[in-house]
Amino acid sequence: MLFEPACPSYLKKIYDFRVRIKDVKENYYSLREYKTFARSCGFKIYCYHYKNYKYRWSNKSIVYYLFLNIIPNFLTFLFPCTQIIIGEKEI
Repeated sequence: MLFEPACPSYLKKIYDFRVRIKDVKENYYSLREYKTFARSCGFKIYCYHYKNYKYRWSNKSIVYYLFLNIIPNFLTFLFPCTQIIIGEKEI
């Protein structure tokens, strides 16, 4: 199980720019990259958005995650969001 930040592939360049500005020392990948990596290792994966706004480090982050909670679930895949990624080994 991974608990990681992720963004849609089409937002990766913008997300790269934002992360560099904030000096975040964390690797992150698009959801597609996580899925490709897991499948290449023989895992079947399940991805879930972790939209909890509690314990966020800034007011902007709290507001952003509140927004993610308000919009319908199928739209949340259009935005960067922390992911819970569960891998199951295919036999």
